[in-house]
Amino acid sequence: MLDRIRKRSDSFIYSIIILGVVAVMAMYGMDQFTRGSNADQQSLAATVNGEAITQQEFQREMENLMADYQARTGQAYNEKLLYALQIPQRILGDLIKFKLMSQKAKDLEFTVSDAELADFIRSIPYFQKKGKFDSETYLKIPNRGSEEFRWRERLGASRFQSYLSDRIRLTPEAVRVAYQMRNAKMEIEFAQINFDEIAKKTKPTTKEISTYLLHTPDEELNQYYQAHLKDYTKPGAYEFRQIRAGFPFQATDAQKQDAHKKIVDAAKGLSAENFEKTAQQKSDDEYAKKGGQVGWMDQGVLEPPLEKALEALTPGAISQPVETSFGYFVVQLLAKREPTVTALKDVKPKIAEALLHERQSKQLSTELKTKWEKMVSEGKSLDAELKSQRVELKKTGPFSLAEGYVPQIGQSDTVLDEVYNLTPKDKISRKLAYHQNNYYYLKLLSFTPAKSVDYKKEVESVDAAATSALQGDFINQLLNGLEKNSKINKLINFETTES
Repeated sequence: MLDRIRKRSDSFIYSIIILGVVAVMAMYGMDQFTRGSNADQQSLAATVNGEAITQQEFQREMENLMADYQARTGQAYNEKLLYALQIPQRILGDLIKFKLMSQKAKDLEFTVSDAELADFIRSIPYFQKKGKFDSETYLKIPNRGSEEFRWRERLGASRFQSYLSDRIRLTPEAVRVAYQMRNAKMEIEFAQINFDEIAKKTKPTTKEISTYLLHTPDEELNQYYQAHLKDYTKPGAYEFRQIRAGFPFQATDAQKQDAHKKIVDAAKGLSAENFEKTAQQKSDDEYAKKGGQVGWMDQGVLEPPLEKALEALTPGAISQPVETSFGYFVVQLLAKREPTVTALKDVKPKIAEALLHERQSKQLSTELKTKWEKMVSEGKSLDAELKSQRVELKKTGPFSLAEGYVPQIGQSDTVLDEVYNLTPKDKISRKLAYHQNNYYYLKLLSFTPAKSVDYKKEVESVDAAATSALQGDFINQLLNGLEKNSKINKLINFETTES
């Protein structure tokens, strides 16, 4: 139980369920009941064990949330952010969870009487005038039967949820532990370890490479050579001059037409003899002063249309106008250099080094991980080992256990599990905690327990907060279990919704 208290539960889902049961219906968007057709109600957002969640319900929750979000953020309101955070998907997910809770409540006969439903309807501010229930306003709502069914469903789910929550309480000892977690401070020294990166830093020696070459067949070396042929190929290149009539990125048709007229004009009477002079007079790029002389450019660097034009030319020849994304060009090929491939025999030592390094890295990574895991399991410090491998030790600074994350590392159950096992007597974590592709070595630097004299002042708030977290965790686990064992069909295409 205490393990669940200290872990962060999904407070979003828990709060949305409670909000969706009663509060939203009473506070936001009641005008939604006065518009919408029967066709809207029949359009489905999802089905849960054969029961419908309508598009109208989904849209209402979206509008309620957007109204609340806009009221909270004011000028900073940005509807696109809701979609970027996948809020529509989360709302549908919460409606599904609510439906599951409602179905479970019905199964267990958590019913709502007509009198209780009537009292709830009378309490909704939208149906009141001068503090009293106004029946005329209520009777104007279309499809009252459907709305009354939905309210009854939500009240039943709310009653069931309250029944479950009310039966989850902490023992006095658990409250004391929660108090310590909130007020105690600790500081951790840690190292972020990537065994593969450490291993890659170790290079094979010249002797190891020579030995490897003696015992490795050419077939294995050739296989690597063919797979990495690009690494041993020097690309071809062009030496050329150019005349450019440029236009801006995303140019208008008029801008392109003006540029085309300029390049056509420049190309008139153009020859190998006057290309340099023409480029000086009519090209509008930085090469104009050099008579259009660009120099050597590797294949694959230029835009495809320009490279295609150069590839078709012989030395001295001039191209027709070529369109690219940043202007029209006329180019003169001066010289061409074909790609050259370094022979296998000339790169064998490099290939041997690469293959040997790969093999040694894997072996060293495994060996180092096994060694360090054994050391920490025995309570031994890794400080000297980390220093020898140039792995930095960092300090978190003091933090509270109740924060649910470790500064500079983040929120990670695997890391937190090890942090909570640290004590002044057992300062080194007995495991390397794995988090986001890295391992973490953890060592307790200091621990300051909470002051016992302040316990009585905070016991009620600590009890309430810890109990609420445990209740939320329990409800979420129940809903997750129901979801796994239910037939759910989501019918909204969110890609279309977002566009």
